[in-house]
Formats: sequence, structure tokens, C-alpha cells
Amino acid sequence: MASRTATLLMAVLGFGVTFAVCPARAETVSAAVGWVRVGVTGPVTVAVSSPFLSAGETQQTNGIASQLAADGTVGDRLHVWTGQSFNSYTLADGAWRIYGTDAVIPETRMSDSPGNGCLLTRATSGATQVRVWGEVRGESELPVDIPAGAWRLIGYPYPADVTLATLTAAGAEAGDEVKLWDNAARAWALHVLADGSWSGGDAIAIPAGTSFLFHNASSATKTLVFQRAY
Repeated sequence: MASRTATLLMAVLGFGVTFAVCPARAETVSAAVGWVRVGVTGPVTVAVSSPFLSAGETQQTNGIASQLAADGTVGDRLHVWTGQSFNSYTLADGAWRIYGTDAVIPETRMSDSPGNGCLLTRATSGATQVRVWGEVRGESELPVDIPAGAWRLIGYPYPADVTLATLTAAGAEAGDEVKLWDNAARAWALHVLADGSWSGGDAIAIPAGTSFLFHNASSATKTLVFQRAY
């Protein structure tokens, strides 16, 4: 099983203050960094996305990969979405390597597009943690493009829990589909949007730092515009 905690750090009159993400305080943060901590009881696969900015002011899968490696153990596996399937990499000597080889993962295979995510398979048993961190973005909204007829692995780009209804508000349309990773079943749970509601219920949670597969059912590129939830 996996649990997630989103935390912000901010400077107030020169003092460091730590608090859980909440709507009332997030609006007052002018310069903040934060992290999402994922508690994992392995071996298990979890879907991870960074809701933060990297140093280059983009959300980067390669940034997530290096952070997951820092909390990883030898034999962990990273699964990166290619648009049609997942490429798998294994952690050895502190680096992600092409599965079954000693070759380090090429930078060209890592996307620098906002909102991307990955899957992480923990190799060891027992309770552990993985973390992603960075700067909390200040923009009130973020557009994420989904190619026509394509699946894309994305995440909500702010450190807050949301629901499937958030995707409807962002611009999802009838026929669009979402797959949420079920840690216990080790499988994807499919939800389809029809008549303004998602199968399974609009209130199904998408925890902070979770990645999910979104399918654009239309014949044109779709732009989901995510609003900041706090």
C-alpha cells in the first residue's frame, strides 16, 4: 500500500515554518519549496508525478528520476511512458540503467514536458519512502497538451489532492478515459467520461504526486487547463 503527504516549507520573517498544504495558506506563499512523500510497503509499484518546478522551471521526468534514485535501493525499477508503452530501467550503482544492461538511461529518453510522470517498482520488502521535491509554482493555472487519440501519463501539477472531477473542469470531454494505478491489484482501473460524469464516480481521489494515464478520445490535440486548487 502507499500513502502520500504533501508539505510546504516557507520563510516567514526569517523563520522556517512547516505546514501541510491547505487553501488558506498556499495563497500567501510568495517563494516556497515543497515535497511529496510517498510511503511504500514493498515490493509494490506506485505511480509518481512531480507537482513542482525543477531548477530549469519545468517539470522534468529526468528530475523525478534522479530524486527517486536518491531514495531508491538496488534493483528498483523505473517505468517511463513512451506514448504507447513503458520503457523499464533498473537502479544500480546510483543510476538508472536500461533494463538488463549496464547502459545508463539516455537523457533523450526522458521528457521535459510539464506534467509528466512515471511508475516506480520497489524491489525490497518492508516500509520505505520515496520523495519528489522542488519549487511550488506560482501560476494559477497550467495547460497540458494531450495529442489526438493518444494516451499520456501526466499528473496534477500542484501539490494538492484532487478528484476525477478536476479533469472535467480542466477540459476533459465525453469519451475521454483515465487509468488510475491500483497499488493493491497491481493493475490500471479504467474510468470513462460520459454525460458529464466519470464511471466509478467523480469523487474518486487522485492524491498529490500521483501520475495517471489520460486518453484524448478526440481527433485533435486537447489542452487540459489545470487550475490551482489552493
